[in-house]
Amino acid sequence: RRASDKCMKEKRKTINGDDLIWSMGTLGFEDYVEPLKLYLKLYREVFIHSFIPLFSCCLCYACAACERNSELM
Repeated sequence: RRASDKCMKEKRKTINGDDLIWSMGTLGFEDYVEPLKLYLKLYREVFIHSFIPLFSCCLCYACAACERNSELM
């Protein structure tokens, strides 16, 4: 519910992994936050780069390996 409330406050309709990790931290699962952030970062790098031939690179907003990362952040 907290992730949903956060998205509503920020006027977004989609809950993403960052929202879920944030809400876990607020609910007392602090020990899981950093490992999940790392996993999400690595997942995005692998997932996004596996689809670059199909989609525009602008989807790489969270990818550390992308050359455009600094332009988009």
